[in-house]
Amino acid sequence: MIGSQIQTQPLKVANITIDKQISDIRSLQLNWTALVSHEESGGSPVVNYKIRFNQGLTINSWIDVETIAATASPSYLLTGLTPGMYY
Repeated sequence: MIGSQIQTQPLKVANITIDKQISDIRSLQLNWTALVSHEESGGSPVVNYKIRFNQGLTINSWIDVETIAATASPSYLLTGLTPGMYY
């Protein structure tokens, strides 16, 4: 097909750390290792990372929080969390 683009499934970043040592219990600092090789990214360059979370243990309702450019720092401060809730 002329003009078509091959789209690959989004990859899950495996090396994610969550810093729970933030003074505000409504926030978590997320850090990850950027995908740099074509083998890691499925053969295509990584354009951005999408931060999303699920609202609970039994609810399959994903919420997109932020899209971060691949050229930005591989970290994000997730705010607005409610203590006692599952994410």
